[in-house]
This record gives sequence, C-alpha cells and structure tokens, in this order.
Amino acid sequence: MANHPSRGGPPGRHSRLVSQWAELLSALDEGSPSISTSADQMAEDLPGDLVDPVNAELRQRGCSYQVTSPVRPGHATQSKRRLEERGTARPTGRDAA
Repeated sequence: MANHPSRGGPPGRHSRLVSQWAELLSALDEGSPSISTSADQMAEDLPGDLVDPVNAELRQRGCSYQVTSPVRPGHATQSKRRLEERGTARPTGRDAA
C-alpha cells in the first residue's frame, strides 16, 4: 500500500496522522463523562509503526499518556472486550461449538 505513511506515503500526511492520533489520545486521556472509550482502548487500533512518533508528539504536547508497543508489528492486537464490542470475537472454550 503506497499511501500508508510508513511505506512511502507523503511525509505531510504522516505528520498529520501522528498529530491527529496524539490529539485524540490526549483528549481521551483527559477523559469526559460523555466518552465511554479510554485512551488505552483506542490505542489498540494505532498501527505499530506510529507508536514512537505518536508518543513523541504526546510528550511534546505535555501529555503524560504513552502508548505501549504492540505485541506484533503493524496493528496492535485487540483485547477480547474490544472484539466483543465490535461483534467480531471468536468463541473459545465451552462457547466454541
């Protein structure tokens, strides 16, 4: 995918994407009674190659929140709860039939 910022996409787009992620995560970290998603939950969708630049942007903004590195490259793995929220969780154990 040539348009993906980490794979040769335009540098302006990459920096805009990093800025947008940092703004979103910073706002979620501050919290609001009307928002039910946490910064940690949203960070699960952050592509792995954006973790370091987003964390740098968060530090530059004075936000103490930092995204933890994903388990595998690319997209971070999603929690079972997040998958259930989306309706894409696969049954395990006794639930599997």
